[in-house]
Amino acid sequence: MTVVGDKFVLEAHSLANNGTLAVQPASGYEATIHNIMYNQAVQFFANSPTTTSFMYDSDGTAGARLGLVQDVNNTYYITVKNVSGSAAAEIVVTGVYTKTP
Repeated sequence: MTVVGDKFVLEAHSLANNGTLAVQPASGYEATIHNIMYNQAVQFFANSPTTTSFMYDSDGTAGARLGLVQDVNNTYYITVKNVSGSAAAEIVVTGVYTKTP
């Protein structure tokens, strides 16, 4: 059973070019994202019921966004997109659950 304070971790192995990873907990859960690590060029999108896929940042090389304080839930979340051009991407997202049902 997941409780507040448990780790929130998402991993995408071999995410194809133009593939996306939704950083979105299940319905009823909320999380704060702290780190996003990636080994290819990526773009970051904000998603909500009224504004979907609004790109707010990008990185043309491998890297990380460390020390984030990005709150996500099932309605308001972020998407990471592989824009490497051809290579598969490895993406790891870490954070903590801040609300559970």
